[in-house]
Amino acid sequence: MIASLLLLAATAVPPASNPTPERSAGPQPGRDYAALNVCKLVPGDAIARAFGGKLAGMRPFSDKSFSRCVYFIVPLGVERAAFYSTAPLQDTLAELIDFDYVNAKHARLTLGAVNVRTGEMHYSDSRDRNLCATHVMASGALPPAFPAVRVDGEPYWDGGVYSNTPIEVVLDEKPRRDSLILAANMWHPRGPEPETIWQVLDRHKDIQYASRALDQAPWQRQCDAMDGVIVHEVSQ
Repeated sequence: MIASLLLLAATAVPPASNPTPERSAGPQPGRDYAALNVCKLVPGDAIARAFGGKLAGMRPFSDKSFSRCVYFIVPLGVERAAFYSTAPLQDTLAELIDFDYVNAKHARLTLGAVNVRTGEMHYSDSRDRNLCATHVMASGALPPAFPAVRVDGEPYWDGGVYSNTPIEVVLDEKPRRDSLILAANMWHPRGPEPETIWQVLDRHKDIQYASRALDQAPWQRQCDAMDGVIVHEVSQ
């Protein structure tokens, strides 16, 4: 049964008349969806066993529709499990950013990323270490479009997955000081009730990535008040 389904997936979808680009903008109707529908019938581990584990190295969006199908269910590793590759971005960042200037501490740069394994936020700060293109790429590795990027051996995704406007990294700075924080909020925490699936997807993203500043500001005021009480009591 498995073999017949695999054969169906490989043969029922005709090859493209023109070679598919190495990086595709998206699925090609007809060919891709036919393969995806077949693959729903076969467990991912069954497919992997049928091919003797050779699918792990298969590249995304290759010339074969079947490869795009199994790409969703075959283990590729956290640094390859994504729709697109960001490898060319490293050269672009090296060309556009003067990291020698950044690391000379003319201005302070703090980049946030979330650890894929622990779910904890991590900040790479030019005050504490030299930064490079890898740190920038990790802070912008938004899944599932972009793969995780390793920093010091640990895999990281875009920090927005955890907190899209992490003003706490400024508010918790030591020593404490008065600060003017300018935050660009591109997502709306408040909005009308969605009525269509498309609106539901939009609203979901708004809530997921909206600023948490409205929640963080009262908490920070409470911490400041508590600090004032402690200082007063200790000074008595």
